Amino acid sequence: MDEETARVFGELREVAAGLGLIVHPMSTEDVLEEGRRAWLSLGYRFHLTRSAAGSPLASGWCTNADTARDRFAAAVDEYGGRPGAVITLIDEAERRTLAVHPGRLS
Repeated sequence: MDEETARVFGELREVAAGLGLIVHPMSTEDVLEEGRRAWLSLGYRFHLTRSAAGSPLASGWCTNADTARDRFAAAVDEYGGRPGAVITLIDEAERRTLAVHPGRLS
């Protein structure tokens, strides 16, 4: 952590402590894992993502496998022809990739 970030974080900790809160830094991986667990706890198991040139563009969640595959197919039809597009369908409960475009359904 650089000096300026450490200073700002220290000030944030002081304000939080005054409110009776505890603050701790989280990595991007921590944030993604917390989000995954939250969606799963609500019954959303299937995660559809669209990205281009390595950057995320959109993300969606479904409770039903058939609906998730239909949404994957629709995303491929709509976005699949764009340069560098990658569309992925993941079963987050099993941590298994079900489909990737370009690619094929498993």
